[in-house]
Amino acid sequence: MRIVFWQNCISPHQMPFITRLADDPRVDEVVVVAEVDVPPERRQMGWDSLYDANNRTCRIYLHPGDDDIRRLLDQRAAESWHIFMGIRAFGYVFHCLRLSIVYPVRRAMMSERPNTYALGLANGKPLWLHRLRFMLRDRRYAGHIERVFAIGAMAADYFGSVSKHWQVSRFAYCTETPVIATPPPHDQRLRLLFAGSLEWYKAPLTLLKSLLMTRDGDAAVAFHLDIIGNGSQRRSLQQFIATHCLANRIDMVGTVAHNRMAEWMGKSDVLVLPSVYDGWGAVVNEALLAGSYVIVSDACGAADLLGDSRLGRVFHAGDAKRLARIIANCHCRLDSIRADRQWRRQWAIEHVSGPRIARYFIDCLCGDDIEPLY
Repeated sequence: MRIVFWQNCISPHQMPFITRLADDPRVDEVVVVAEVDVPPERRQMGWDSLYDANNRTCRIYLHPGDDDIRRLLDQRAAESWHIFMGIRAFGYVFHCLRLSIVYPVRRAMMSERPNTYALGLANGKPLWLHRLRFMLRDRRYAGHIERVFAIGAMAADYFGSVSKHWQVSRFAYCTETPVIATPPPHDQRLRLLFAGSLEWYKAPLTLLKSLLMTRDGDAAVAFHLDIIGNGSQRRSLQQFIATHCLANRIDMVGTVAHNRMAEWMGKSDVLVLPSVYDGWGAVVNEALLAGSYVIVSDACGAADLLGDSRLGRVFHAGDAKRLARIIANCHCRLDSIRADRQWRRQWAIEHVSGPRIARYFIDCLCGDDIEPLY
């Protein structure tokens, strides 16, 4: 089987499984076609280039022209699966999808759920508008797509509801399994980590409000928070920290190179991802693979992973009081959270590592017996 991915960029949240596909005897060729290597906004977030023209696990093409696109579509057409990142989510990928229609290939789509907060909290597009847009603009392409790899349960529910043509498989992003060289924390402070863009949809201010409640409550929590990332809310967060005298408990770290994230995960007890929207939230994978406990809002696709309470907890997005109670509970259970660190790491390797997701992905394409990821 030949598998071709059509993507907007070369993503560190997909390459860990893509590079393991050829390990399976059912796959003999893997191709990645991307519009760009690393988008500028992702580079500012610390993403590194993953482009390697000599990659032995897959062939990578950056922004090929129409003649090369047609050549890639024509090669071994009857033996190929072509995987597109959405329909209209990215202009270049959509162009490639339209060119593919005349070729007798099998097509699948990989996508997060629609972003209902795309225009902001006050004027986002509700889900019914996304459904209407699909009916008016995208339904014509549904019959050309056999399968959807939906990132998270909410995405699976949505895509399963808009077209009867599709076989929908619940899917997940993945990250590289890190080598942990950083000693885990040993003091009695709860070591917290926020990693992500400092934008309203990631809701870092919700976390700060929660921590203020835990500091000033009847049972005060000893904590330290590292905030990794940059964005438009940085100044307002700094002002909140100064106003409430939290500077000795919170460090604004700034942007960290993607290849150093494991180091920060390794020295944290708990990752907190309080987003009001997050298609998945790959920092959750990174945290679990490092052994960290995770607190995540129910607006994040990665909340699906936390079915076992030893992995983490889920709270309703925007509920700062509930988040404060969960953080306080983590402080009370700090010893057991630290004791389960290796168990969480092993769980993540078995369920969401690159090799595991690669095997699941191929099982889906082949129609073999499929063992759920999580």
